[in-house]
Amino acid sequence: MQCQGYGRRNSGGTEMGRMIFNTNDLEDHFITMLRDGKFDRYNTTEGRFEIAVAVLEYDWLDIELNLQMASDPDGDGYINQIEPDYFVCAKGIHRMNAGDAWVECGYVDEVGLKPEVDWNSDEWREILLADMVNKLARYAEITGLKFDAPNFTGNEERKELEDMFMKARGIG
Repeated sequence: MQCQGYGRRNSGGTEMGRMIFNTNDLEDHFITMLRDGKFDRYNTTEGRFEIAVAVLEYDWLDIELNLQMASDPDGDGYINQIEPDYFVCAKGIHRMNAGDAWVECGYVDEVGLKPEVDWNSDEWREILLADMVNKLARYAEITGLKFDAPNFTGNEERKELEDMFMKARGIG
């Protein structure tokens, strides 16, 4: 799905020791949408969703704030309400290219977590950072991800990681 890893690559990220936090893509119109609870699809690049508008990288993991239109509970379409959610990625080392690679892990709501941010607060950035740290730590605890080491080194380890995520989601 994504794994943007924008924090380190985007010069706007704020370094805080082992963490890099970036809200540069969380522009004023996204904050307005979050405060109003309405999704303005004409003010987004993708139409029904916006990926990684805020990113927290913490060593070998990252968590990204995504915004999307809510699904219509009575039909197949969408309704004009905004649904923020976090997506987690784990960093590993691929032997094939000897470089770092991000692996998609999943949405935090798949393990019973959800964003809890007061978007109307003047301190929404600090609240968002604390919430992202909390949810990433909890997600890592539930799924067995590691902050301090690569989460996979090759295809076999990646398969084990994917199986672990499926089990944590109650699928496998």
